[in-house]
Amino acid sequence: MTDNLRTLLAAATPGPWRADGIGVEGYPLVSLEAHKEPGTFSDPDAALIVAAVNALPLMLDVIEAARAVIARVPHGMATETEVGLDLALARLDALEANHG
Repeated sequence: MTDNLRTLLAAATPGPWRADGIGVEGYPLVSLEAHKEPGTFSDPDAALIVAAVNALPLMLDVIEAARAVIARVPHGMATETEVGLDLALARLDALEANHG
């Protein structure tokens, strides 16, 4: 799954993407940094959106499981893998804080 999502991400318009309200016919306007204006999606962008939305429930389950694993690690006893996981979770938290 992650290989497919990374391939789709590489083919799509580079981010960041952001929602800019509601446009014509009630569809959301999305600004893509590379285009600097709201617009329609290219086929690669649409494929990425579909794949990401379909993968999201499983990705959220994995994030929750990772947080549970890290919570059980005694302070100062984390392996290199657990430290990397903790750093990745911190990056995710920072992304959420900055982009809500």
